[in-house]
Amino acid sequence: MIPDENCYLQEIIPIAVKSDCVKHAILALAATYILDYSGEENVKSQANFHWKRAIHLLNRELTATESCKPGKENAVVAAMALIGHNEVGESHFSFESSS
Repeated sequence: MIPDENCYLQEIIPIAVKSDCVKHAILALAATYILDYSGEENVKSQANFHWKRAIHLLNRELTATESCKPGKENAVVAAMALIGHNEVGESHFSFESSS
């Protein structure tokens, strides 16, 4: 990948520096890729933890009026894109539902 054209490096990482929701969404996505190759229970546990945390934080962001103002929505959009990307491959994983 060409670093200047890598949207994760250019767009997502700077947002993650300021957003715990985006950080957890990235970690969940990374853990699911590792899970594809390892299948280890501790990796699955970490993937579940970060996925649940990202969903919880996203729900909180979506109800916060500040996050929905023009120019303030980048973290919400980035988190939704990462979570959506993760959901496409979810059929390979059995994430436990949040209680």
